[in-house]
Amino acid sequence: MIIIVSIFLFGIISLIGINLYASSQETGYTYAKITYKDELILMVDLDSLEYVVYDTDYKNLIYVDLASEGIFYVPGTVTTDMTNLYLIDSYAEDQNIQGIKLLVEDGYIQVAYQESPQDICELQNPTNSSLQPLVCLPNELVINIYTNLSGDQFIPDSVLEWFYVIKYCESNDLHYFKNRPFIRCDLFYFSSFKSFRFTENI
Repeated sequence: MIIIVSIFLFGIISLIGINLYASSQETGYTYAKITYKDELILMVDLDSLEYVVYDTDYKNLIYVDLASEGIFYVPGTVTTDMTNLYLIDSYAEDQNIQGIKLLVEDGYIQVAYQESPQDICELQNPTNSSLQPLVCLPNELVINIYTNLSGDQFIPDSVLEWFYVIKYCESNDLHYFKNRPFIRCDLFYFSSFKSFRFTENI
């Protein structure tokens, strides 16, 4: 009995410690990183709704036209029957979207529509916590929350969609970065690839 109580108390203390550590690392920014088939495809600032679409094989399956309303559409492996969504979402029907609908509201992100055998993904509560990711296993989609990134880390160096960044910097094309109109583009070179770091003009 003593051993069970000790294990229980240790678990509680560990959980408190993890939460305290997570809180200590927070920077005031909350980002959602969306990965599909283990590949980062989209990153969203949960407060400002700014976003980055990454240059992957799936970029044409990501729809961000309604980002200002907190709505994003991303691919899902088993989400192919869109009948129920089309009944309530004319934009999705008009664009013939096949995939998962994400909703960002009041600083939280949730899965608003998906198709899977148990629908567990859609039943998960909205989250803004790094300790509560959204996992859609049948659809091979995972949403991780980061609260320890600073503003100038919004776009990671390692997987930047640099072709579209160059396009933005040269022509002010807002197709991929239309919610981030005050970007200053600083060019850096890292070994054999190019990347950019974005900072806000204040």
